[in-house]
Amino acid sequence: PNIAESDIDETIETEILICGAGHAGLTAAMVASEKGAKVVILEKNPSPALYKMYLGAVNSTAQIASGAQIDKNEIVNEMVRYGSGHVNQKLIKVWADESGETLDWLAGLLAKHDATHVAETDNGTGYHGIFKIYPIHTRFVTKDLKYPQTNSIIVEEATKKGAQFRFNTPMVKLIR
Repeated sequence: PNIAESDIDETIETEILICGAGHAGLTAAMVASEKGAKVVILEKNPSPALYKMYLGAVNSTAQIASGAQIDKNEIVNEMVRYGSGHVNQKLIKVWADESGETLDWLAGLLAKHDATHVAETDNGTGYHGIFKIYPIHTRFVTKDLKYPQTNSIIVEEATKKGAQFRFNTPMVKLIR
């Protein structure tokens, strides 16, 4: 929208602007701040969204240690089949190739806060109807078997590295 100069309360300059402190926004904020970028995260809500408890990954360290074996090409082909070919196969391949490393990175961050990465390899019969189920579920637990406050941990760690979170701040207009 057009905004009159007199209605502008503040101008923020940053290298990276992230709109939304959900699952993807929190992860992007953490990675960018670790790399030394000047990062501002805008979130229209008063707090970050809850980080997902169960995450899907292929060949994370925890999965490999549990004995789970996942053929990357097979799972990519199966996911394309599940989506009846109406999916971006290259994007699924990126997930298959990089999700394990990404989960290992997150596990390292959460380990500093006494959380352990656990692979969920029991998937019953291994099939849901005609579709194969892969042992891709992972989660993080604390020593008392509770879920860590991953969203708060990421906000805390990213803030230590210079990221600026602005809650109750909806994105209105970007001038580049």
